Amino acid sequence: MQRDSFIFYRSFYEGIKELPRDIQGEVLTAIMEYSLNGETTENLKPVAKAIFTLVKPQIDSNNQRFENGKKGGRPTKKKTEQKPNDNQTKTKPIPNVNDNVYVNVNDNVDDDVLIDVDELKKKYIKNEKLVNAFCDNNGISKNELFDGLEKFTKNLKDKNRFLEKEKEYVTYFKNWFVKKEKSSAKKESKTAAQAFKERIYGSSTN
Repeated sequence: MQRDSFIFYRSFYEGIKELPRDIQGEVLTAIMEYSLNGETTENLKPVAKAIFTLVKPQIDSNNQRFENGKKGGRPTKKKTEQKPNDNQTKTKPIPNVNDNVYVNVNDNVDDDVLIDVDELKKKYIKNEKLVNAFCDNNGISKNELFDGLEKFTKNLKDKNRFLEKEKEYVTYFKNWFVKKEKSSAKKESKTAAQAFKERIYGSSTN
């Protein structure tokens, strides 16, 4: 193997600069012969041989990289798209399935302000987006909603709750309405079951 050039590191120079000139010459000649021609210099003096022995692994490493470069370097690995195995599933965005989400009452509402409940009822009725959302989510008409608001507001005043925060009023009404509807459905179911039982077995007599 022959080369036209090689790398001479500062560490090589630092290692031999304090040596006598004749030893420096032996080391430099040995380095050049091995780096350029691949030949090892024989009969080196002990100190020169020791220095060359320390330098030789670095020269070998450089020569190996040189040979690899002549062959085109390391072959590049083909990138393969990793496919999920049978036990993996692709993450999909989870849709919002909360049917009780309502539009904001008023972005400018001050949550710390207490308002008369009758005034809150009027503001609720005038909020078309809120009304439509509530009716759609609960499957009721606007008249049924307005009737519910009337009863709910009266219920608050019966409990001496004449002032409420606007957003809390909306939340309290939603919870009150859902609870009332569940109670009503339970009563209707019980009544229907009783009527069915009477039709089958007849009404009880004393």
